[in-house]
Amino acid sequence: MKNNIYAKWIFGAIYSDSCWLEQAKEQLEKQNWKIQHQSPEFTFDQTDYYASEMGTRLKRCFLSVSGIYSLESSADWKLRMVKIENRFRRNGKRE
Repeated sequence: MKNNIYAKWIFGAIYSDSCWLEQAKEQLEKQNWKIQHQSPEFTFDQTDYYASEMGTRLKRCFLSVSGIYSLESSADWKLRMVKIENRFRRNGKRE
């Protein structure tokens, strides 16, 4: 018998403008993922890794989704997250 392992889903969001975060949250809701909690926003300035793609003065927050989910479904939700992220690309770059 196989035991399922469950986990809380927590997403990290990095963005240059809060409007992108709000649009991403709408997309999460369309996936039937209800935002349970959002961390305070903080400056994401510990690296310039995303600067060429997203600019400077980036912000970050974390979002948790209601419920717990089987880790067996993690590949599926990762693919769904990539689709959401790709919707926000402009000229191949994340914003």
